[in-house]
Amino acid sequence: GEYCIKIEKTAPVDYWDYLSLEGDFDVDVVSNGKGDKAWYIYNISLCTPESFKVTLSSRRNVISAEKSVAEQGQPFYSGGTTYSFTAFADSEGDYMLSFGNVRDICDISVNGSKMQRIIKPPYCGKIYLNKGENDITVTVYNTYANAMECYLEPGGIIGGCYIEKI
Repeated sequence: GEYCIKIEKTAPVDYWDYLSLEGDFDVDVVSNGKGDKAWYIYNISLCTPESFKVTLSSRRNVISAEKSVAEQGQPFYSGGTTYSFTAFADSEGDYMLSFGNVRDICDISVNGSKMQRIIKPPYCGKIYLNKGENDITVTVYNTYANAMECYLEPGGIIGGCYIEKI
């Protein structure tokens, strides 16, 4: 079903005041973009919007590699996101797996064997494929920034990926 949470700010918000939602759901947060600066933590300024809308929905089982996990219902997620797919190779050998963009680090495994970790652009790596079907797993780890809520960053594979024979 659909749930509505309404929170009305009746007093100034202190830096220790926060709202925590936990559960197996996706969330979409839309704010009016206006807000008062509440405090600074290191070099990050955090603010409280005048208003925002939070929409909860059933958790997705499949995410797209075309856009950030933050754009797919997980704006506050920090951690690892695993993408799995099957690639068919006409011949055995070395191939290049390339990504449009990755936030921030990715581990690549092929047929259960870890191939490599990529930590900076360009996000591409050499992999070995057997002739026929190959199971590819890419786990992307983003930073802790999204858990800070007011400092949202994209996460995961952004912009798709492709494989070509070397």
